[in-house]
Amino acid sequence: MKRREFISCLAGAPLAFGGAWAAPTLPEALVYSRSPKRRIAVNFGESAQRLIAFLQDRARGCYLHGAPVMSRLCGSTPAWINLGGAFHSFSELKRELFSFGVIPISTPELPSSMIKFRLDDLVVNLLDADLDTFCQSAYFGAKERKLAFAHSFLVWNPSTGELHDPYDAAPHGEALEPFRLIGRPASLADAFDWVLAGRFESHFLKLHLSPEFSVLEAETLAAAPPLALGRLVVERIVNYFPEVVDQLGLDVARRYATSSIVGQATREALGVDFANVFERFAQARTPRPRFKTSGVEFIATLHHALGVSGEEALLDGEICRFMVRNNFTFRRPEWLIAPTAVPNLKVNPPALA
Repeated sequence: MKRREFISCLAGAPLAFGGAWAAPTLPEALVYSRSPKRRIAVNFGESAQRLIAFLQDRARGCYLHGAPVMSRLCGSTPAWINLGGAFHSFSELKRELFSFGVIPISTPELPSSMIKFRLDDLVVNLLDADLDTFCQSAYFGAKERKLAFAHSFLVWNPSTGELHDPYDAAPHGEALEPFRLIGRPASLADAFDWVLAGRFESHFLKLHLSPEFSVLEAETLAAAPPLALGRLVVERIVNYFPEVVDQLGLDVARRYATSSIVGQATREALGVDFANVFERFAQARTPRPRFKTSGVEFIATLHHALGVSGEEALLDGEICRFMVRNNFTFRRPEWLIAPTAVPNLKVNPPALA
C-alpha cells in the first residue's frame, strides 16, 4: 500500500492548543551545500544497494530522504525507500528501469517528476529533483503545514555518507525519537491530517510514536470541530478509514471511530453515529470470501446505516453526494458498490441516532 499524502485544504480556525511555528534558518533549510552535515552509516539491503548504484550512473547526485531514512537509523528495515536525484533524462530512465527489473505502480495522482515501483521486496518512491530543489520544496511544504515531523526533512547522500538534518531529527549521541513535531497545526483539519499520517508512517516504517505525538493525537481526537472543519475530517474518514481498519487494526480504529472529533463531524455531515456504526461492524464481522479486506466490509456497513443499498449506493449514495457537494476527491469509488456484495449483511439493531 502506498503511503497516503494528507494535505489540508483550509487553514480554518486556529486550534486552542496551537503554538508558534518553528522554522530553521533559511540557509540551513534551503541550501543543501550550506547546511551542516555529519557522516553516518545507513544500512540498506542488497536490492536497494543495486538500485542506488544503477541510479548514480544516471544522475548528477543521488540521495535518500524522509521517514525511511529515520526508520533505518532506528534499526528497522521497512520495505519502503524514498530516492531522489537530478537525472540526465528522466524519461529515458523510466524505460531503463523496466530492463532493470522493476514493477511499476500506477500513481496517476503523482506529478510527472515522481514515479513509484517495486523492486524485489522494496517499494520505491523516485523523485527527479536535485538536492537544493528537494530541500526548498520540503521547507515550503512545511511552511504550508503539509509536513509535520522533523524526520521528513532528513537527506542522506550515499556517495559521501553525509546526513542533512535541518530540524535535528537524529541528534548525535542521543536516543532517536521519531515523530518530533516541528511546529503546531493551525487548525483541527491540519492536526487530524498529522496524526492520521503519523499513524500510517509508524505502522509501515516500524517507528515508535513519541510522547509528543501521543499528546497531539489525544488532544485532536478529543476536540470538537466547527462545521467547516468537520467536513474536512469526514473527507479523510471516508477515504482512509477502511485502511485504518485493515492496516492499523481494530483497537486503533475503535479509538478513532469513538473519538469526539470523528463522532461530531460525521453526525453533522452524514447524519450517522459513527461509533454506533463501527460497533455494529466489529460485532457482526465474520470471514466473508467476497471481501478482500475488513475495510470494505466496514464501508458496506456504513452504506446500510445510511439506508443505501444496491444501485442506489452507486447513483444516489449519501457519501457520494457529500463528497461532490463539498468538492472533495473520492479516492476509492469501488466502495460505493460494496453493498451489492453483501445482500445478507445483518444490521438490525435499533435505528441509528
